[in-house]
Amino acid sequence: MRQIQSSFVTNKTTLRWLHLLEYMEHVAYTPIRELSKVIKSSSRTIIEDLQNIKEYFNDSIEMKTSNIGYKLKILDIEKYFDKKKAMISNEPMFKILESIFLGEILSINEWADIFFLSPATLMRYLRKIEPILARYDLSINKSQVNLIGEEVNIRHFYFNFYYESDITPHTVFPPLIIQEIGLDLKGEEFSRDFSNVAFEEICYMIYIILERTSHGHYVKLDPAIVKLFRKEYYLELKKLKKLLSNHLQMPICEKEIIYFYALTLSKRTVFDVDLEKIFCDKLGKEPRVIHLTERYLEEIDPPQGAVESSTVFIQSFFSNMMLKHKISPVLNTVIPDLNTFVKKEFPEEVEKNTQFLRNQLKGIPCFTLETIEDVSTVFTILMDCLKELYWGKPKKIAFLLEGNQFISQRIQVTARKNLGTYQELYFPNALDISHGYFKTNQFDIIVTNYAEHLSNFSGAETCLLFNKIPNDTDWQRLMSLIDVRI
Repeated sequence: MRQIQSSFVTNKTTLRWLHLLEYMEHVAYTPIRELSKVIKSSSRTIIEDLQNIKEYFNDSIEMKTSNIGYKLKILDIEKYFDKKKAMISNEPMFKILESIFLGEILSINEWADIFFLSPATLMRYLRKIEPILARYDLSINKSQVNLIGEEVNIRHFYFNFYYESDITPHTVFPPLIIQEIGLDLKGEEFSRDFSNVAFEEICYMIYIILERTSHGHYVKLDPAIVKLFRKEYYLELKKLKKLLSNHLQMPICEKEIIYFYALTLSKRTVFDVDLEKIFCDKLGKEPRVIHLTERYLEEIDPPQGAVESSTVFIQSFFSNMMLKHKISPVLNTVIPDLNTFVKKEFPEEVEKNTQFLRNQLKGIPCFTLETIEDVSTVFTILMDCLKELYWGKPKKIAFLLEGNQFISQRIQVTARKNLGTYQELYFPNALDISHGYFKTNQFDIIVTNYAEHLSNFSGAETCLLFNKIPNDTDWQRLMSLIDVRI
């Protein structure tokens, strides 16, 4: 379960079980002492929890024990996740959030009667979720239970909660008519406009807009943004308004159309330089964006062959960041799990990016330290993608194979399947094996399963000896040479 959702779990035992399962799903044998430290409960409590978890999940899991600890093995993944979701089926805060989303607003006394709780207990639950709501600049009315804050922020919270988080028994799903609209938007006529957005993602965006507007909640947009989009995307907005009106048999106000189009534009990728150039030409000419781009390029100094693409994508990122900030600073908020992942995978990079952004964005209203941390998280992922796609160059890898014909073929097939889309692979035969051939090609890596060949290719950057019949370790060693981070 995502961190944003676990904040809404009120049952302490359920929450402890969820944390235990989340941790054990990703590790091997774990000592009780370590589990106790992670979950912040006594060893006795953890042992009791593990026994109860084993009984609750029954034949969908196996709880193995050894002298080095406990290990969770999932036997029936579908049944396991169904039972895991059922653990929060009666959680009151999930039901309250769903009710607010659907426009069914009840008083705290009415909710207390529904859940057979005292108003004081329910009040305590409501106070518990205040920190997570504060990330979205939201609060909660504790008499007539409802979310309080800017409409854009409420929608972003629900998008993170229902789309970007795990599916629960309380997750709402877009109805069929919304899916039909999504299909049309992902169709040929709109394909370029919405090429960066996943199908369910676009459905949730539309669904949240329509559900909220049906209860009289509309977004407020800066007039400057409205004017900019009228100028740069007039035809696109007109086409989009016509499609939505035809589907829904009702008019859609202009600000909601602009808001939706701006959301879709904010879903940028690193795969189409030309598309990002168009985006930058329309929305990326602000002096602050240009300055941020130039300063960051000075910091990272990309390889000569990657300067142009890096400039475009970095400028696109900062343009997008500023666009979202102008609509609402909260649109740059990400789910906490993403921050946790990036800090673990790229600790040095995210720290450098955070420091850069702190220095460059200070003085801009509403760019809090927390917002900068969120921006740094996604920026770090973007830069990792850019380096992977544009900064490096394919390795030239020669496979010099001997032995059984079918084993050699199997090695070729495995290499072509797993490496051939990016790396340059060569499989020289007997006629190719000459000093001139290898000198001319200047291979980065030579792989052979014949030890006698090693002394013949000292000119190669790296020579790697496979077993006659390669095992997983052989392929892992090769992958480590290709990608130094493995």
